[in-house]
Amino acid sequence: LLILIALIALSGLVLSISLAIHFTTVQQLTQVIAPGVFGGVALLLMQLLYLPNIAIAALSYLSGAGIVLTNGSWISPFVHRIDEIPAIPLLGALPVRAHPWLILSIATMILMGYVLDRYARNTYLSVLQRKQFLTTAVAACALMTFIAARAGTGELLSTNLSSVGAHWWLMPMVLIAEILIGVAVSRCLPKIASKFNSRRQ
Repeated sequence: LLILIALIALSGLVLSISLAIHFTTVQQLTQVIAPGVFGGVALLLMQLLYLPNIAIAALSYLSGAGIVLTNGSWISPFVHRIDEIPAIPLLGALPVRAHPWLILSIATMILMGYVLDRYARNTYLSVLQRKQFLTTAVAACALMTFIAARAGTGELLSTNLSSVGAHWWLMPMVLIAEILIGVAVSRCLPKIASKFNSRRQ
């Protein structure tokens, strides 16, 4: 649970930075809608309520799974397949092209798996207890990620935006794979370091 909360918090931070960077786009989208005073308040409240969903979508993007807006669309660090950004100010934070360098964000997900395995090793002396802890933690993370991704994906204002949010089935698979890679790295590094040191001697 703490791992998922930490990842969503990190995604929220990245979302805030993206909103600041794309502030001009957000302004332009607001001007296109021209909601007026009362409409503007309603639009603001709607977007505030949708922020948790956008944070989950940001996590899906950073994991490499990507996000969807309309049928056939797919936005990830490696793919940018969308005709136009819907006229909703909050969506102005969306990247306007692919950003392959954001593959570095995947390292954060892998690091979580590494930290999880190190915690298990430092906390439990028994190999069986470590396995039970890791199995339970990974299974719980998979379930909660699936629930968060599914709950955070749905219709936004219009039937034209019927499936907005995280790539709900791909995001859990990718995140768990990255966490397991982190666990594997934690297991392999000591062996590699030991072999390297023995060769030097």
